Amino acid sequence: TATVNAILDNDTDVQNLITEGNNVTSIHPIIKTVIGADGTATTKATTAIVTLQNGASGYAVAIVDISQSKVTQIVIFTRTVIDKTTS
Repeated sequence: TATVNAILDNDTDVQNLITEGNNVTSIHPIIKTVIGADGTATTKATTAIVTLQNGASGYAVAIVDISQSKVTQIVIFTRTVIDKTTS
């Protein structure tokens, strides 16, 4: 988590989302196990999926490549709610 947060802190687009009121609500690491030629198994988080939420107006998902220490993709979802209970 600390490594992913450090990568997020260094990304300008993620920082812009945080400035706009988004908060990191979840970090889900993608863990892979690699078996070497000598039979040893190494488990390591190579990627993380980070969710940032901004109240009720939407959320963003950032894909973090941990091995390269960078954010590779950000997808922003905007939600519009039409409340028809009062009409």
